[in-house]
Amino acid sequence: MKRNIFSLIIFLISIIIVNPQCKIFVNSLHRNKLYPYVWDEQHHTAILEETQQTHFYKTLSDEYDYKIVVYHEEHLAGVEFKVLNSEEQILFSNEYTHKMNWDFSVDSTQQFLIKINVLETHNDERILPKNNPKRNGCVVIMFGRKEISY
Repeated sequence: MKRNIFSLIIFLISIIIVNPQCKIFVNSLHRNKLYPYVWDEQHHTAILEETQQTHFYKTLSDEYDYKIVVYHEEHLAGVEFKVLNSEEQILFSNEYTHKMNWDFSVDSTQQFLIKINVLETHNDERILPKNNPKRNGCVVIMFGRKEISY
């Protein structure tokens, strides 16, 4: 529980005060991965260590179709993410596919929980010093939306 609260505090601070590391990374991103969806002008960023987890909530309207895209700095081993509904049922997980985006629709306006987990890098002494065995890096989540075509 304390770890979840700590992760949430770190995530919120990183959203309010965008770390220069993340700001540079966000500016380098190609939003064309959202195409044909239109970026909602918000990005959720956090600097996370490997094996660290965080989560946030996002309210989405039934007026649009959506795409979520997760980016992470290349030196991180990878990121797993899950999208859960208000009853905490898993709607999407990239745990086995490692797919970094998901296109979806919602039946009604509702709040979703997005959980992020940074994967662990196997320690290679040539890359990681023994006194700092964990890497950290910027993780960015973006949403795109488009009007529903009937």
